[in-house]
Amino acid sequence: MLAILLVGQLLYSVIGELQAPQNVRMEAVNMQYILKWDWDHRLLNYTVNFTAEYLFGDRRKSKIYKNDCYRIVETQCDFSHYFDYNLMYYVRVRTEGIDEVSPWQELQFCPDENAELGPPSAFGVQSRNTMLIVNITHPLTLDKSMSNIISLHYWLEYWKRLSPAQIHTLQLNRSYAILSQLEPWMVYCLRVRVFNTQYNKQSRFTESKCVETEGDGHTPIWQLPVLFLIVGIVILLFSYATYKAYSCMRHLCPPYEIPDSLQGFMSSGPQVLILIGDRREPFGELMQVIPVETTLPLHHMEQRDLNTEQGESDSGISSGQEGSDGSLRSTIAEQGENSCRL
Repeated sequence: MLAILLVGQLLYSVIGELQAPQNVRMEAVNMQYILKWDWDHRLLNYTVNFTAEYLFGDRRKSKIYKNDCYRIVETQCDFSHYFDYNLMYYVRVRTEGIDEVSPWQELQFCPDENAELGPPSAFGVQSRNTMLIVNITHPLTLDKSMSNIISLHYWLEYWKRLSPAQIHTLQLNRSYAILSQLEPWMVYCLRVRVFNTQYNKQSRFTESKCVETEGDGHTPIWQLPVLFLIVGIVILLFSYATYKAYSCMRHLCPPYEIPDSLQGFMSSGPQVLILIGDRREPFGELMQVIPVETTLPLHHMEQRDLNTEQGESDSGISSGQEGSDGSLRSTIAEQGENSCRL
């Protein structure tokens, strides 16, 4: 590095001027134009600046340049916003030190002739049955489409992924294409580039995309075992889920069983329940349930009581006792009627 610095200082002392930028070039793609150059910062022990200018071709004699990049430290200058695609320009750049400047390095630039044509910005492929639908996006620069500047055509290549040597080509005058009569369930790879016949330009190819075609309405033979296997697995899973759900329901809701005390009561034959208590009491009060076996109808019991009273009357029982027996019979009759109503 010290040797390079000494050589630079020696050249500066002999020539008396700064070294100009080297390898000046315009890198232009579509409508993006960037002037670039080389500079070895090891030549001097301080930082230098650069100035880049441009001039319309029809104003060459006037020498009126416009500054686009003034005293910058970068080694490039972007002219994309100032150049028209169909005009000619002169651009130049020089090195500027503390008190001295280098000679200008100049070149002529015509975008329509010197700018490269970029590939399509993007392209998409959709599979539909045995067809592939291709949609191409025009080359874009600064949100501007090259199709608005020049006429564009497209060159499409496609091939089977299993047979990359057998390439099929298709020239397009529009930005979409339909590839039909392809083999079903086959993977095809595609790539595309753009070209212009007026300026004899063509771009590089895009990255290839591989897409599988769909069927023609018939299921291929090799997929049948897979379908049967999937259906069998689904049936097994459904059966297992149904069994687990049934087991959980039985655990959460066991079957109702009648207590042994009620079962014995229900199996002892027909019985009559007599409720002892006031029917007007509110619901929830404790009531006693007394089972009474019915052997004779109620009117037989009343007839028997009447016969007994008549025998006692004949044997000399007082009339006061007969009154009390009559009231007893009426009470029993009322309770029998109440029990029948219940």
